Amino acid sequence: MIFNDENINIEKAEACYIIRKHSKDTYIKLYSEDEKSIVFSFCDNEFDPRNLEMNKKTDINKLIYWDISLKTKDTYYLFDISKDKVELTRIDDNLFELEVDVENPNMIYSPINENATFKNLIIKTNISFTYNE
Repeated sequence: MIFNDENINIEKAEACYIIRKHSKDTYIKLYSEDEKSIVFSFCDNEFDPRNLEMNKKTDINKLIYWDISLKTKDTYYLFDISKDKVELTRIDDNLFELEVDVENPNMIYSPINENATFKNLIIKTNISFTYNE
């Protein structure tokens, strides 16, 4: 099963920044035309997208978990992208540009008897965060 050789066309993007009493939930979800979704979950409790400098690329690879989860209708897969480029640029008050350039990510998890791979993952899309505190 090969997801894509060059890129995934993003149909919809969601980003959420939520601070709860005892936890924080920050993520970016990208949905492709064929109903697959890619999730970037942030593990840095200090990260707040509103604190990013305008028009400056920020490497968020160190701020997210060292994998992306790619979900299909029935299952999900984890890929290690710790050595690749994931950049977030604040281009307006609540408009951000996400750039992802991944080559040959390493598989961390896949369901039994599944061999899901892609050679490259190239994404460039604009997103807005939803804030809840």
